[in-house]
Amino acid sequence: MDIQKKSGIIFIILLLCLINIGTASARYATGSGDNAGINVGDVVFIGEKNLDFSLFTNSSGALPVQFVHSDGTRFGVIVLSGGTGSLTGNDITPGVYIPYYTDGSSGSAKCTVAELNLGEIGIYTYNTDFEPQYLPQQPGGIAKTTDIAFAIKSANIDGANLSGNWYKYSLSRDSLTTSTIKNIHQNSVALNDLLIDPRDRPDETLADAPVFDLIAQSIVSSQTGDVPLTAVFSTNNLNGLEKSVSYSFTASSFSPSLSFDSEVSQNAYFDLAITGVPFTSYNITISGSLYGSDAPRFESGEWDDLISDQEISAHTEWTGTKTFQVFVPESAPTNSYEITMTDNEGNTKKQSFIVTSGAMSLVFNEPTEAIESGLFAIGDSILLKGYVTGATKPVDIYLYITGPNLPENGAKLEDFGAEVVDEEESTFTCTKYSLILGEWAYEWNTKDLEPGTYTIYASLKPYGYLSSSYPGGPGTDIKGNVPPSYDFPLSEPTLNIKFDDNNNGYFAKGDIFYGWWLSRGSASELRWYIFGSNFRYADNMSKMSPGITSTGEPYDDDERPLWNEYGFTYNRSFTYNLYPGIYYMVCQHPGPNKAFEVSADSYGSDLRRITTTFGDSVDLSSLQSRNAADALVDLLENPFSDDIYVMTQFIIEDPWIRIDSAGEIVVGDELSISGMTNLAPSGTTPDKTQTKDTLHLSINRLDLDVGSESNTAMKIPVDDATPSDSSDFYRSFRYEGIDTSSWDEGMYQVTVNCKDIDVKKSFAFELVGEKTSSDSENLSPGSDPSFLKSDPSTPSPTRVPSSAITSQQTAVATPSGSQKQSSGPDFALITVSGMLCFLVVVALIRRK
Repeated sequence: MDIQKKSGIIFIILLLCLINIGTASARYATGSGDNAGINVGDVVFIGEKNLDFSLFTNSSGALPVQFVHSDGTRFGVIVLSGGTGSLTGNDITPGVYIPYYTDGSSGSAKCTVAELNLGEIGIYTYNTDFEPQYLPQQPGGIAKTTDIAFAIKSANIDGANLSGNWYKYSLSRDSLTTSTIKNIHQNSVALNDLLIDPRDRPDETLADAPVFDLIAQSIVSSQTGDVPLTAVFSTNNLNGLEKSVSYSFTASSFSPSLSFDSEVSQNAYFDLAITGVPFTSYNITISGSLYGSDAPRFESGEWDDLISDQEISAHTEWTGTKTFQVFVPESAPTNSYEITMTDNEGNTKKQSFIVTSGAMSLVFNEPTEAIESGLFAIGDSILLKGYVTGATKPVDIYLYITGPNLPENGAKLEDFGAEVVDEEESTFTCTKYSLILGEWAYEWNTKDLEPGTYTIYASLKPYGYLSSSYPGGPGTDIKGNVPPSYDFPLSEPTLNIKFDDNNNGYFAKGDIFYGWWLSRGSASELRWYIFGSNFRYADNMSKMSPGITSTGEPYDDDERPLWNEYGFTYNRSFTYNLYPGIYYMVCQHPGPNKAFEVSADSYGSDLRRITTTFGDSVDLSSLQSRNAADALVDLLENPFSDDIYVMTQFIIEDPWIRIDSAGEIVVGDELSISGMTNLAPSGTTPDKTQTKDTLHLSINRLDLDVGSESNTAMKIPVDDATPSDSSDFYRSFRYEGIDTSSWDEGMYQVTVNCKDIDVKKSFAFELVGEKTSSDSENLSPGSDPSFLKSDPSTPSPTRVPSSAITSQQTAVATPSGSQKQSSGPDFALITVSGMLCFLVVVALIRRK
């Protein structure tokens, strides 16, 4: 016979041996114990000791000296002495084993070695109204009055092939343990002396059946309420092999009870929950059948039989509870009704409820047009309000939110990562309807969200979106209406800066420096930085509150702002100490997280260093003007910063006054003095400071005749003026109605003086008695050559076009524009060109 055929025959033999495991003949008793004798083909378990293999003799009557694993190797050897051996070696593994004898031959008899597996201990039940499925089971609670028996269903041992009581049970409570029970026949049964296979369901008709109820056992009957117990199954008389499994449960009374609302509105649903002994049938009725179809009726639930709209039969299961839905028609009379629960033995439980007229209805106030238009930003607080109709007492209102990247069932308004759980009130945002105030309200802080549209729901029940989004769902109201909800679009926080329309960012040295911010996102602090030639400055405004105007006064409730309006004001000394030139201003908002990632080393003093929370920093001590501003902007634009900024610029100029030529003035003419200036017109700063510069006019006669009584200072009807409003920074002023009829001929000096910032301008003119010849008309203002040097038409400095700042400001101040933006055009080249033109004009005048 070739090797392949031999291998095939061996494989078939091994397969047949494996198939027949567990069906071999029973063990027999020896002096070593009831189950120590092993028959050919028996299953033995790793850990057994002193097993008698005397029936494995060969044809010569010799006893085996060892058993070897059928894989043909010396692995897993069982050593025998006088035909007796133990399965306690570390190298003994499960499988089929073959005996070997002293002469080296092997026998045909075999035994199987296995690992003992007891599985789980469970219970069978008896005499219940309904038979539980898939017994045995391991319920967490067992009724004290239910008849039960313990079992080991999945053990890999055949108790029928073992002799004697090879296993035992025990029942314990705390440190108290018993191995004896009183069965349903009132007989005492020792749980450590059972002979039936533990995998079989005991026959409860037998007088010694180990079937019992817990209430009859002293370990339970001596206790009140629920009793925690542990059942233990252990091997016994199995040749020294000890193994056990346990099962912990509660012996419970499962006292019959009913649970439902004591007061129900018409046209409403309510849940009826019953509690009873598991797998016991109950008859449940609603009194009020006299009202026919108008009476409250059973609507849905897992009942066994719907006897009528007001009567059902149902049974409880392992948990002992079951829930049904009852509907109260809108036509149900307002009356008291009773629900009765009765078991097959006539035991009853009753409980009543009242039907009231009118159902509560939740109203959620519609958001304002400003909210719906999407002008609110992340970080703003939005007041949610509403009321409840039909409420006779304070009512809990449950709020939740859905939206981008939020849990599907909804989330708390104050914890967007926590998903709401149906019927768990603590997972919802809760507020309360006040009967006194007649409303419910909640201040919703939108911090930590991302841009998008969010939906907020308000409900009288703690149910999330999945149970409330369709009519009649568990989370809907008594009429099946879904909870009211509204969409709230939220955008990124923004920041804008704005100078007054009358200066557009131009200021004369010594003028008040001021402007406004519009901040969206309800920042509690804003910071700003100013950079110029040899000038670095940082400042901040903290403790800001949402809904505050630039004057510090709150908006009215009906005008809840979409942003915070704040402003800054610096007195005259601030600009008086600045050099003329271009200055760059960077304003900073903490962004969506309301925390600054970029900070100055100090505020309100000389700025030297900028630091960050992400480790970067910059030394500004060697940087000026635009370079310093750009260094700050680079940090603000770092991906690790969500700070928002806006950069703009303003210009400081030396103050100047230009007086127009008066021309030829004849005694008796009405004199008008006019001119241009860069001084401030009338205006008000955010803190209500007046900004205007006052121009004082004086006219003095220069000819001092000896003995003359003429006044040297002329009387002027109006000697003060304020520069006119003008957005291009060239502001006019004018003095009119000056009567010269009483003046003497001669030379006069006109002076316009601004004491607010200490700047003045003068020129002289001649008042003549009659019109001069045409030749003399070319001499202006007089014939005295010494006065030709006081030309009143003093040229003003060449200006940077006002459109340069205006266009830059427009880009900065538009709310819908980008927040992280650079400043406007550089004016340095324009300014230099203007100065060169001025020098050329002066040279030409001198040449003439």
